[in-house]
Amino acid sequence: MQYPQWFVEKPIKEYQSLLDLHTHYILPERDHKGRRVFLVKTGNIDLSRMKPTDMAILDEIVYEAVAYEPETLKNGTLTITDMSGYSYRNLSWLMPDNLNIAARKSNCNAVLEHHEHHIINSSMLVNTAFSLMSPFMNKTIKDHVFFHYDDYEVLHKHVNPEILPEEYRGTGPALDYDAVYERFIYNQEDIFQQLLQEGYVAEEKKQNV
Repeated sequence: MQYPQWFVEKPIKEYQSLLDLHTHYILPERDHKGRRVFLVKTGNIDLSRMKPTDMAILDEIVYEAVAYEPETLKNGTLTITDMSGYSYRNLSWLMPDNLNIAARKSNCNAVLEHHEHHIINSSMLVNTAFSLMSPFMNKTIKDHVFFHYDDYEVLHKHVNPEILPEEYRGTGPALDYDAVYERFIYNQEDIFQQLLQEGYVAEEKKQNV
């Protein structure tokens, strides 16, 4: 495998310090379409402790934790990326090599056929970042990216507010990282152990990542 540092390559417990930065979350309840919903908070990225490869690994961890649930396979997934706190310093990650590898990895994660990406609390800086990433993304991914700035009413047309926490104008439970990580990640070490044993052979053949 090329670029192994972009993939999970250690037992899941060894990524606890990364998970504890609370950049990634899985909402406990599915949305009104039966989709599993991820939340990514870029304001929690600690550039002094993290690298682009760490974000790719965290993406993979939450993705793999739910990817083989029958209802998730049927209905797909949705990611809400909260860009609050995104700064010019974050642009240092958007080097062509990083963008190319990250995009190729995303393209080969095709277990889930249906995925939407909703970006909230965006800004002109975020638009600049997206314009840098866009050439590396395939058309299917780009066609399913939606920007909402701080318009939560529009977001609620895609994700029912009953499952969202109050900070996103929802009526759902507050974020509980410990409970969610225990339920979806640490209690499923067998999934990640299998991933370590089998790797990404099929995807490598298709994408040569």
